[in-house]
Amino acid sequence: MDKAHGFNIRKQQLIFLLSLAVLCTWLNARPAQAENLGEAGYGLTNQIVELYNSKDGLLTNEANTICQTRDGYIWVGSYSGLMRYDGRSFFVCGEEEDGIRLDGIRALYEDEHGRLWIGTNEDGVFWYDGTGFYPTPKEADSLSDSIRCFAEAADGTIYVGTATGLACIEPDKEALLREIPVFRGQTVFSLGADANGAVWGICGDGSAFALKEGEVVYRFEPGMLDEADNYTIMVEGDTIYIGTGAGTTQGSKLLRLTLKDAQYSGESFVLESYPVTSMRAINTICRTEANELWIGSETGCGWFDETMTFREVKDIGSIDITQIIEDYEGSIWLASGKEGVYQITEGAFYHAGTASELGSYAVNAVAKLGDMMYVATDSGLLAADKNWNIVDTELTESLKGIRIRHVCVDSKGGLWIGTYSDLGLIRVSSDGRRTDWTESDGLLSNRIRQVLELSNGDFAVATSLGVNIIRDGAVAESYGTQEGMENPMILCLLETSQGAILAGSDGTGIYVIDGGEVSRIDKTNGLTAGVVLRMRADEEANGIWISAGNRLYFLEEGGKVREITSFTQGIGGIFDIQVTKQAVWLMKSNGLYRVMKEELLADTCEEVVEYSDKNGLSVDLNANAWNLYQDGRLYLSTTKGVYLFAEQESQQRHDPPKVVVNEVSWQSYQKKGALVSDGESIVIPKDVVRITISFASLSFLPDAGTISYYLEGFDEETAEVEADRAIPVSYTNLSGGTYRFH
Repeated sequence: MDKAHGFNIRKQQLIFLLSLAVLCTWLNARPAQAENLGEAGYGLTNQIVELYNSKDGLLTNEANTICQTRDGYIWVGSYSGLMRYDGRSFFVCGEEEDGIRLDGIRALYEDEHGRLWIGTNEDGVFWYDGTGFYPTPKEADSLSDSIRCFAEAADGTIYVGTATGLACIEPDKEALLREIPVFRGQTVFSLGADANGAVWGICGDGSAFALKEGEVVYRFEPGMLDEADNYTIMVEGDTIYIGTGAGTTQGSKLLRLTLKDAQYSGESFVLESYPVTSMRAINTICRTEANELWIGSETGCGWFDETMTFREVKDIGSIDITQIIEDYEGSIWLASGKEGVYQITEGAFYHAGTASELGSYAVNAVAKLGDMMYVATDSGLLAADKNWNIVDTELTESLKGIRIRHVCVDSKGGLWIGTYSDLGLIRVSSDGRRTDWTESDGLLSNRIRQVLELSNGDFAVATSLGVNIIRDGAVAESYGTQEGMENPMILCLLETSQGAILAGSDGTGIYVIDGGEVSRIDKTNGLTAGVVLRMRADEEANGIWISAGNRLYFLEEGGKVREITSFTQGIGGIFDIQVTKQAVWLMKSNGLYRVMKEELLADTCEEVVEYSDKNGLSVDLNANAWNLYQDGRLYLSTTKGVYLFAEQESQQRHDPPKVVVNEVSWQSYQKKGALVSDGESIVIPKDVVRITISFASLSFLPDAGTISYYLEGFDEETAEVEADRAIPVSYTNLSGGTYRFH
């Protein structure tokens, strides 16, 4: 985005005013919480997990602490140093040439004034105010320079836990660490402040304390609250949460202390205990805007919902989590002492394979019957309950190892199973009676592709050798090579509003079965491609959408077929089509594409919305498979389990992302430059060669939006760039004068 226009030396100085006007456009589908999926159950997750480590710009593959400041930056502290993340790159802070060396970072904390407090392992405390880093001197040598934690009391006092005691930095005074003698010689690991002005903490011996006006008002000795030691603390108003280590019983516990009064006596607390058997030694606790209570431990992480039901994050495994925070966009960030930094965001897709073995199967079709989901695979038929746990039944046991290509439910609650084996076609009625059809019963082939219930109560069956009609439980009609099907391999079926059956073939277009006669729609009608993967009727548009490989067609009522050429997004063929009143959804291997119907009919696809890997669809849709659209949700057959998508349960986030100028630098003939803060006015020397402005959208979601920018006094129009592709913009040939960057 270089706007260099040549260079002329100007004798005048350049007064360069820097300001920001947020001009962001944003579209980010934020799905509703899992409970909005209702009967879909707790076996679903829509979490997108991304790991940042040394390959992505971190100094090392370990992170001790993480924090987001109110300007939007993410800060990561490690033993190797302090880093600031803007959504695109990690910037290492505190270079030695600046007179400040920042390494061995153990704790980060932003106070109510926007100052960032930095606790190191060997060099004490530093603070950052947006312009520079400053050391904090200590009052007594008995205080260790090894810092563990921070907290801010209601009066603005900053409390600092160290390896040898507790200190405070009083407000409106010179930043000086003053020792609180009662804790001398004790390591203070975790701190928090309650609504009554008391500061709570955890000591290295496993005890917990409440401190008020410099005095300990109550102390829980090890073993008083639980058999395991107290490990970490988080305070919300009158509620204190304590995470324990692992006791003699398996796992840790989350303890909740509720203050009944401000007397801080043995009668002032109500204790509740919530076991977390899968976790050992809780290190960190975080409350989110969604009212979830996240915990991180030495063996992974998870969260308690509003009912205090615990759910474990499966996708990161059993790793050490040192700290958890939530950013202003709702993403969860995990600092790991061995792995780096994990970001967990909510995607638009719910995955039904993480919590069960379902994710190891390529899915050919999905059907929903009552509270049960039936999943067709090449290894058999799977049944899953409302929580997506696989359930073995007599039916599924009988079909183990059998390739199932199709499964569906009819209007009477019967379950149809189309096999690709000697078993042929199976129907199980609502009362459990099973009926089988094979070639010996009149089927053209035992290889079943699809079963379609017709408006007259019959069932059309697509096979590898043509189409059969089942009427009153028997094979009544057959349409194959003898009836005029040159290529009888039928991939899909559709019934028209006039009662005709359309059969999409594997190479010779569409066969029309009407009144016992077979005709064909092919090149002579405008269908230039022969392999028909899917057909969907569209009542509003009075026609039929046809997917033929990577080509899309529309069959008009009069029989004319026209190709839609303006849809070019994605790769590969169009596997499936779903039609709503206003939009058409096109499904390709790598995702879903929503196109407004009016645009598609006019063959002018200008606004195509894509939902793919960046929205949580981390696997491919399965080719020649059947997806289920029911209750306003898409159940997608993928190469690794079932994914759910529900557009109406998503909501558009209207908060614009924070936009910042990271730095402004300039080059003169001596190659000098400077960094400035947002809003700062600077004077550029007269021998300037080039001015470079680095800016970013501090959005950490997959769809970061676009940034519009311009230099007032120079640019004639606004430029626009995708936020995740923003690069520094350079200006030359600036005359002397005043400029403002928006």
